[in-house]
Amino acid sequence: MYENKVTNNIKIENAIMISKNFRGVRKEYNEEGNRNFGVLIDEKLAETLKEDGWNVKWLSPRPDDPEQRSQAWLP
Repeated sequence: MYENKVTNNIKIENAIMISKNFRGVRKEYNEEGNRNFGVLIDEKLAETLKEDGWNVKWLSPRPDDPEQRSQAWLP
């Protein structure tokens, strides 16, 4: 499906991590024992990764801040 990948592995330095669940606690969107986190990425990298088949997600802007844009992140 994604045979011509541009990015096989990536290195993210000085990352901002979100949705940290290192203990594997059961939450609304997480099963018991599933340890995970998310990393914020810039829009240009997000588009490249999306084209390569990565699971890029987007955070919606806050409704009380009209200047804020949606933010790309990787689970």
